[in-house]
Amino acid sequence: MTLSEREQLEYLRKRIRGITREIFRLFGQRFELARTIGGLKESAGLPTVDSSIENDLRQMVEEESVLMGLDPDVGQRFLTEVFRQTIQAEISDGKNIYKPLDPTLTEIVHQARAAEAEGARIIHLELGEPDLQISSGVIERTIDTLRKGRSGYQATTGSWKLRDAIASYANEAHGVDLQHENILVSPGARFAVFLAMASSISWGDEVIIPSPNWGLYNQFANYLGARVRTIRTEYNEKWSLKLADFEDSVSRSTKMIVLSHPNNPTGKILDKATLKSIVELASRQKITLLSDEAYSGFTYAPYTSLLEFVNCKWIVISSFSRTHSMTAFRIGYAISSPEIVKKMASLQRMMIQSVPEFIQEGATEALTSREILDTNYRIMKNRVSEASTLLSQYPVLFHKPDGGVYIFLKRKRESETDIFDSTEFSLELLKQEGVAVCPGSVFGDRFNNFIRISLYQPKEVLFEGIRRLGEALS
Repeated sequence: MTLSEREQLEYLRKRIRGITREIFRLFGQRFELARTIGGLKESAGLPTVDSSIENDLRQMVEEESVLMGLDPDVGQRFLTEVFRQTIQAEISDGKNIYKPLDPTLTEIVHQARAAEAEGARIIHLELGEPDLQISSGVIERTIDTLRKGRSGYQATTGSWKLRDAIASYANEAHGVDLQHENILVSPGARFAVFLAMASSISWGDEVIIPSPNWGLYNQFANYLGARVRTIRTEYNEKWSLKLADFEDSVSRSTKMIVLSHPNNPTGKILDKATLKSIVELASRQKITLLSDEAYSGFTYAPYTSLLEFVNCKWIVISSFSRTHSMTAFRIGYAISSPEIVKKMASLQRMMIQSVPEFIQEGATEALTSREILDTNYRIMKNRVSEASTLLSQYPVLFHKPDGGVYIFLKRKRESETDIFDSTEFSLELLKQEGVAVCPGSVFGDRFNNFIRISLYQPKEVLFEGIRRLGEALS
């Protein structure tokens, strides 16, 4: 290397260091301004996120990226991270908007089990742990498969037999035409959700998630470096979703919309027209639509699966845990296009080879146990109806769920100054009444005046728990 080349290289290095210092100086100024803006927004009662300003900035970055010969997608990813950090700086009370799930539920479960170990009787209304029947045929086939020594590796996507059975099951339920190539078998619906998100989004992308929701959607997105755009649903609007809210939240960086359908914790089902309009939006904007339908086996109002609208990038998640009472089997599945299934399978192969064959055999048997499915459905539908009637005798507000196995309720306020803290109440209810419930704070700070109860208990136990809860709220 000649001296002039060395000098040129050193000059370029100094330029890079200088540019880097300038970037950090501008970052510091941006965050200082953000804190000031945040205080002004808070005092004026304005929302933290202003979609119109963000969209203007995204358009500017798009144009500048083209002029500079940069990949516009890289510019958008960088801007998304700036938005993430800036919004955090705007929050004046120091709260972390990307915090993990409220740990209170874990503490309640721990205290409940500790109390039971000491002989106390605890009524469990906090978790979605089924008490319903599991088919004897499932147990027998699982054990028989093990006895035959069939405990080796399987295909990462799942056995052909089970995938074909899942496809046939979905075809019959929703009038579609799926093949086994559309199915990925996974160790639980939770892992399927993670695979779906990890194969569709990455650092700097945006994900739209309605709230309240199962908190792991947000955690997965944050772990993958994406920014969550939250759509608020309200009790006073019966937790309804509106297309306009999605349209306002979509940006050039939006790569996924996540739906919980039926919703956990509210039990809300999307009406067919709204679901269709969201699908059309996702198709126009080339956004992947992820629909978690793990509770679709328990629907008490007209229900339409995303499977019936597959004219966009789509992924449907379901499980054997709820309707088939197979939580400990840890088996779920994703349904999507063969191309997306292959991407998800490649990620699953890096972490696990496959779901054990004996579990897959049990799941295949479960899909033939229609009589037990019908029985369990009738039991849950009856519990929802009777639990709702019993709860209406107490000072609580709730909407009878369209589907699922939960009721999301709040105490009636006696005055504007009446503050209810679900975290404190839930811990005290367990201590004083031996009833474990899920505090609404698990689903976000703005739901701290709500409580979620699970209906997975025998009727006499469930009703006793509701009576103790109702009296404590009174």
